[in-house]
Amino acid sequence: MTFTIPPNELRLFLLDYKEGVEFNVYANPPLEHAKLVSVQSSVSLGIDFLKWLNKEMVE
Repeated sequence: MTFTIPPNELRLFLLDYKEGVEFNVYANPPLEHAKLVSVQSSVSLGIDFLKWLNKEMVE
């Protein structure tokens, strides 16, 4: 069974803390559903992102 979900219905946020090993494949070319692909992410970026995401979910 295959599901197709359009990008306007599914947003992915990918943060990689392992030197870009896992998500590099999605960064170039960018994955259509990904609104954020961050390789070699910093902890401060992750914290800021989680604060933003929490605000988006609450509003």
